[in-house]
Amino acid sequence: MTENEFEAKLRAVKCGLYVAPSTIKDAGNGVYTAVDMPQVGMSLGSDAPIRVVFNTDISQLWNNYEFSPHHGVEYEGTEEMDTGILGIGVVMISNFLPGSVNANFLVPEHNFYKSLDGQKDPGAGAFSDYYAKFQNTKLLSAGDEIFISYGEGWLESRDSGESLSSRYHEVDALDDDNTGANDDRTLTFTPQRRSVKWLEDNGSCMDHMYIKESRVPQAGRGAFTRRFIQGGDVLISDQMLLIKGGREVLRRRTDKGADVLSPGDQQQLTNYVYSHPDSSLFFLPTSVAAVINHHSSSRMGKEKGPNVEMRWSQTDKKTQHFLNMPPEKFPKDVMVVLDFVATRDIAVDEEVLVDYGESWQEAWDQHVAHWVPPKDTTATSAKVSAMNSNKFDTDNWTWSNSHFTTCRDGIDGEAVSLEDGFVKEHLGIDSHHLGFELLGFDSRRVPCIVGQANKEAGTMSVFYFVEDDGTRFLGFVKDLPATYLSFLSLPLSSDQHRNDGHRFVHEVEIQNFPEIWKVEGIEHGTIHLRGFEGP
Repeated sequence: MTENEFEAKLRAVKCGLYVAPSTIKDAGNGVYTAVDMPQVGMSLGSDAPIRVVFNTDISQLWNNYEFSPHHGVEYEGTEEMDTGILGIGVVMISNFLPGSVNANFLVPEHNFYKSLDGQKDPGAGAFSDYYAKFQNTKLLSAGDEIFISYGEGWLESRDSGESLSSRYHEVDALDDDNTGANDDRTLTFTPQRRSVKWLEDNGSCMDHMYIKESRVPQAGRGAFTRRFIQGGDVLISDQMLLIKGGREVLRRRTDKGADVLSPGDQQQLTNYVYSHPDSSLFFLPTSVAAVINHHSSSRMGKEKGPNVEMRWSQTDKKTQHFLNMPPEKFPKDVMVVLDFVATRDIAVDEEVLVDYGESWQEAWDQHVAHWVPPKDTTATSAKVSAMNSNKFDTDNWTWSNSHFTTCRDGIDGEAVSLEDGFVKEHLGIDSHHLGFELLGFDSRRVPCIVGQANKEAGTMSVFYFVEDDGTRFLGFVKDLPATYLSFLSLPLSSDQHRNDGHRFVHEVEIQNFPEIWKVEGIEHGTIHLRGFEGP
């Protein structure tokens, strides 16, 4: 079955993927397929953005959903910035059941999306350029729950005896299903196949939307409808994670000291955060709703404006419980469900749009009005991405102040001393070369430099950096397949680190927003906004 045939199959059913109570007791919600998947390698949802998050050592609910960085993301920050990644959709919500893992990431060799060009686009750096595919690794039948691997590190952390479900003990008593968070019982359970009828009655659809290039200028990718959506229907119910600490938590460079606070220091994750104009609470979406783009209600009018609005779930018991609780009484971790509701009929393949709020629109207008193309010749994310399609262009081989090359780790070559004449005279490499400083960022890649290439054979001769017991030298490999080499941005050099990038929280007029969550005199435009600090 081809991807197009499978897509046609999804469009012919009421829903292809559901979020519903997991078959694992006390594991909260899980993800289920509602269609048969008769072969491996079929897509579970759209190719989705990988959101880079810094300062993962700060305690947040999102820590439970992070993966260690890989496929180039390791080089986004410094070693002191504690970098991680957050997916969206299936990868954020699926549970882990050792022995029953049936899906995984499939990250392309060069997992950059078609980026905006930082030399000419004011929207460059405002959204993630990384993406990943998510596919089944086993044959699945309708009603099967999707399980992914959290990695050996997650299993080792369970040995501490801490049960994540204990963080939800206050609210679990309200649930007939007693659905909380993952705990050790996920290790000794055989999953039960659900009926599609059960999924319809107990779950919510998560694949009414898919992701592709947005029709909104400068917006990158957006969400589009896979099926006809009737006005008043819920497109998706997003499990929003509460962010504790406000904008201070969203800082990018905490490694530079606590006194560094400026609007330009906000990390890219800021642009995925939702709030309310009258509240200091910040929420991070976990679903495809994270890529829904902005359309102004006040400027376009109701007929031509956004086609969805947001309201807190009226059926999720935990959400209703928290809606009646003042923030200062929240438990340590809070997750609430936000429904994205169609304000009118939405046709198949129509882009889904929401109003981010007038303050967001004003901030974007100001950003565009004052943005000027950079004068330097720094290799932007788009240019570095393009290098991976032109590996034999010799102009790309010399490292710049913003890009370098890596080779897959594990290649075995001959040792070359730094005193070697070719190394000193032609490559200009000594023991202080940046390549040695980049060792250890990524266990799967090693910094390297191209010496020669054979385009017809598709191979390259490369020198790679090695440090062994304090001794620095190079390794040399002849006729390495070009597929083993990648061009990447140097740490702090990709578009998401631009000082002139757009950063602003979505201040949305969420329907039925609790009065007890509001605060008088909020100024979201200032960097000193504080959110819920927690007990």
